Amino acid sequence: MPLAERNEFYSELRRLYPDLDEELLQRMGTEFEQVHIAGGEIVLREGEVSDALYILINGRLGATRQGALGLERVGEIARGEMIGEMSLLSGGRRTATVTALRDSRLLRVSNQAFLTFMQRHPSVTQSFIRLLTRRLSGAKSRSEQSLSTIALVPLGPRPALSGFARTLAAALESRESSCSVDRPRVEASLPACLDSSQAGQLAAWLDDLEQSHRLVIYLANDTADAWTRLCMRQADRVLLIADARDSGATGAVEELLRERTFGDLRGSELVLLHEPGHPIEATGRWLAPRQLLRHHHVRADDAQDMARLCRHLLGESIGLALGGGGARAFAQIGVLRALAEARVPVDVIGGTSMGAVVGALAATGLEADAILEHLRAALHHKPFSGLTLPVVSLLSGHRLQAMTRELFGDRQIEDLRLRYLCTSSNLTRGTLHVAETGSLARWVLASNAVPGIIPPLVQGGELYVDGGLINNLPADEIARRNAGPVIAVNVSGSARLSAGVEDDADLSGWSLLLSGRSKSVPSLSRMLVRAMLMASATHAARVREVAALYLAPELPGIDVGDWQAIDRLVEAGYAHAAEALTQWPVSRGT
Repeated sequence: MPLAERNEFYSELRRLYPDLDEELLQRMGTEFEQVHIAGGEIVLREGEVSDALYILINGRLGATRQGALGLERVGEIARGEMIGEMSLLSGGRRTATVTALRDSRLLRVSNQAFLTFMQRHPSVTQSFIRLLTRRLSGAKSRSEQSLSTIALVPLGPRPALSGFARTLAAALESRESSCSVDRPRVEASLPACLDSSQAGQLAAWLDDLEQSHRLVIYLANDTADAWTRLCMRQADRVLLIADARDSGATGAVEELLRERTFGDLRGSELVLLHEPGHPIEATGRWLAPRQLLRHHHVRADDAQDMARLCRHLLGESIGLALGGGGARAFAQIGVLRALAEARVPVDVIGGTSMGAVVGALAATGLEADAILEHLRAALHHKPFSGLTLPVVSLLSGHRLQAMTRELFGDRQIEDLRLRYLCTSSNLTRGTLHVAETGSLARWVLASNAVPGIIPPLVQGGELYVDGGLINNLPADEIARRNAGPVIAVNVSGSARLSAGVEDDADLSGWSLLLSGRSKSVPSLSRMLVRAMLMASATHAARVREVAALYLAPELPGIDVGDWQAIDRLVEAGYAHAAEALTQWPVSRGT
């Protein structure tokens, strides 16, 4: 080992284990083997016999195992951590497959030699115990909590694409302790850096950048060259940048994603750049040939779109969950107005039932007052009326369908300006369905199909009904897809449903009608809605744990079917949210 490399090696070991003496360092120099692993390569495989333990000097590793539903992500290994410790203790086989998430340098030591080191040196033992405690508790390392590296990859030679990548990198650097890296910068610091003989030195240099910055941004080329390949290997997340006017076909650069192995589980995202004034449409042609975590629409020279993308990449994007509650959902329009006045940006919207309607309109880019006017006009359809032969439902659903068609037309969820999701309940499978693509009108309709009142949506031979049956406030679904805070708005209410008659009264329809007491008892539709909301009440209690801000406006005396109370509802939601926001410590956006 050359002198400079050996000194660097010893320096790393002293940092990891401060109590190592010079004699032990010398022994480790001979008994520990240095191993260089390129991003995407496998370090060890699940099921192999354990014969050695590894210590990560620099880089990043990821662990997966085969589960009942396929490949499952176990966790990540950051600088200074060990791998193979479980099989070392058990004396058995490897419990997971470990893959390099970027170019990495490791120390390999036999199991027996490491046990000897643990006996002689307390810091090694302490580090080992801390690692086991964290792994067994399920806690995440710093590396798993947020993105550390991003590769910006233009899909094509258009100057605007590489120009946007540099503009985005500059915007991120202005917000955080970040730095951007392109090929000229690396070659200026490390000549011949892409030669295989320099792999270890380059990996250490890049790792030092990551340790000293919150975020490292790799600016890739638009060709599948060695530099672009390295950028993809190093990235926690790959952002593919494309001109929305192009065909959407995949190219040679994207073939490099196949080399990312475990990195594919962490996912890639697509940024579609739009010309000012051009409608967002036909996004599906971009999504169909790709496996993406998500996509983003950015209009040229739009500061809000750029700020939204930056918040997402920094783990600061704000989600808004809007629950169901019939007419009471109009209070959420007041919440939207209060958020706008407080300059709290909304980046991701999810809704259920009428909350899905309000959320969908907000996701198109409409402001609160415009949403109110659209809904006020659409209510002329009387969407929750229209009796039919009660074989499947009390109402035909035609009027609700007409309202959703008038509001959303042929619009697709993936074409919305903001990220949007709505929930429905799959009666066929007994599971929650979260729609993030497809016909906006159809999935909003399904989310409002109260069982027994509105007919189910039939899709692929399966039945979909109101999402409130399982999840009436999808804050948890947003939290799974969004690293930032989530605001949850619960308008379902908790008022008691009184019988309105004496004990043991005959509640058959004919008896109530003939006795003139039919208006004293709750209607069938009210009881069905109440029963549906009760079914997801347990889940609603857990929402408070997920939400960074939980809003439940007081709406006394206003029922789920009180469509004449629109203005009162909006004002009540606004007043409640405006007061709560004065106490919420969130940075204001633009």
